[in-house]
Amino acid sequence: MQFLNKGVAMIRWNSSFWRKILAGVFLLVLATLLKMLPLPPSNASGMLRAMIHLLLLMTWGISIQERIIQHSVRRNLYMVYSMIVVWILIRTVKYQFTAKGTPENRIFWYLYYVPFLLIPVFCLLAAICIGKPENYRIPKKYDLLFLPALFLIVMVLTNDRHQLAFTFPHFEERGYAEYRYGAIYWAAAAWILILGLITLVMVIRKSHVPGSLRIIWLPIVVFCLGPAYAVLYYLQIANSVYLFSDMPFFFCLCIAMDCESWIQSGMILSNSHYGELFNASAIAAQITDPEGSVCYMSKRAKMISPGLIEKAEKAQVLIDDHTRLGSKAIPGGHVLWEDDMSATNRILSELQAVRSQLSENNVLLKAEAELKAKQLKIDEANRLYDRIARKTQKQLNELDEILEELSASGTEFRRKMEYACIIGAYIKRASNLVLIGEKQAQIPVRELQLGIEESLYYVRMSGITCALQCSAGDRIAAEKASMIYDWFEEELENALPGLTDLQVTLFQDGSRLTAGLIMRQPDGVADPSWRRDELEKYGAKIQERAAGDSRMLELGFRPAAGGTAEKGGRS
Repeated sequence: MQFLNKGVAMIRWNSSFWRKILAGVFLLVLATLLKMLPLPPSNASGMLRAMIHLLLLMTWGISIQERIIQHSVRRNLYMVYSMIVVWILIRTVKYQFTAKGTPENRIFWYLYYVPFLLIPVFCLLAAICIGKPENYRIPKKYDLLFLPALFLIVMVLTNDRHQLAFTFPHFEERGYAEYRYGAIYWAAAAWILILGLITLVMVIRKSHVPGSLRIIWLPIVVFCLGPAYAVLYYLQIANSVYLFSDMPFFFCLCIAMDCESWIQSGMILSNSHYGELFNASAIAAQITDPEGSVCYMSKRAKMISPGLIEKAEKAQVLIDDHTRLGSKAIPGGHVLWEDDMSATNRILSELQAVRSQLSENNVLLKAEAELKAKQLKIDEANRLYDRIARKTQKQLNELDEILEELSASGTEFRRKMEYACIIGAYIKRASNLVLIGEKQAQIPVRELQLGIEESLYYVRMSGITCALQCSAGDRIAAEKASMIYDWFEEELENALPGLTDLQVTLFQDGSRLTAGLIMRQPDGVADPSWRRDELEKYGAKIQERAAGDSRMLELGFRPAAGGTAEKGGRS
């Protein structure tokens, strides 16, 4: 019993199981007695034994249809059962309806190998399906397993032509009482043994508990009965014992026991013993019929009045302060379960205590969050204002000086106001570029163009001829746009008041972006150290050429690595 506890712990031993086993043993003993008793020569005892054998095997086959849940496993096990029944029928016809030594008797002997060679294939297919999902379908490639079996079947059935399965040295004189096994027979035996071993290994792997060396031993023990009997039969030991001389039935019994061991070991899911499982389960539940009578009840379930059961079928009800009863309609009745609400009630009371405390803190947290949000907005605004102020500090100072020194003289007043407008336009547009650049890294070229156009508008008011030509891309990096506008403003302020003509260009040649200034003024020199660090960062370079009283300035940016400098393009 200790061996069973270690290796067959999953088998569900109970009174119902033992009753079935004892009934089967009784029928086997009865069939054996019919063969052993010295009855008068008649086919009646043989037919009765065949009927008992068929009854046992058919009972097992019907139980497969009722017990096995997974469709693919049930189908292949049912094919195993069908082959066993065919084998028993062939054996019955051979012994009861044909005379020994006749060609008909020999043909039915050969027919043994039709189910004998197909059963291992179906057993292997059933083992493959074990543990698979409910909707699992065996791949088509496994159909190739039938080809060797069919080849061996054909060779055995045509043995009289070639005698490669069974050789009869004195066939004509002494019938087939003496024969030797040929190559086809040994190939068939090897085929059955190989498929059986593969099936056994697959079953062992699937019965192996992960992380442990424990396996379910029952399928191994039952499997070994078949090869052991085959060896004894070949050595003329098994067929000399009256009890084991019926080779076809003994093999059929071993095959059925092997498949049943998979079911009893729990590797194949079955719907048997659900009542015992339900009673031993840890849940508090019961199953009733449509009239409300209890059919199954777990050990933890409470006795419930019929009136309370009727209420639970409509909505969940409380049995007591800490137990709630639920119900769900199922085919043939209802299932009722009890929910222990003790832990939930305890948690609810704790949550109510916490809720009162959180409600007090919630107002403070909300006010604190609002203050933080406002402070973040103020800090962000201050940061932007500081950045804009630093960027336009020079122009702001100049604007203050102009306004403080503003005189009433007409010519001087006009000149200073024109200059103040140019500075004011820069402050406005430079600030706008900073604000837009905070939100997006790439800004529309149109924003830079509008800034330059507004500055040129006030430059024209000073009597200076101006023009702007733009053929850059659709978008430009915000920092580059701001640098171009700062550079434009720097050169414009340096060129005043002697500037007479000004042309501004924004041009993109492939992936190279260039900003150019063409000025006509008597004097003026570009500052080669202007923002040297920023120029080096972008690989930009300022070039200056002079021709008479005209100066040509160019601010060029090298292409960005891996692509064009800006997105898009237009003419």
